[in-house]
Amino acid sequence: ILKHIKDEESFILGMDPKFARPDWMIITVLPVPPLSVRPAVIMYGSAKNQDDLTHKLADIIKS
Repeated sequence: ILKHIKDEESFILGMDPKFARPDWMIITVLPVPPLSVRPAVIMYGSAKNQDDLTHKLADIIKS
């Protein structure tokens, strides 16, 4: 639906069609870094917890 918006309509929405279009606001590709970049964090004792970046990626995928 958003891809069919014309440049004139995009301009009326307050967007410059050269730099911003409504269909560009939808994420179609999400780069995910490898586990070596986001390793598990060792908590007190032997408990492990995932890195904050891993938690945020999971939140994005769930929504």
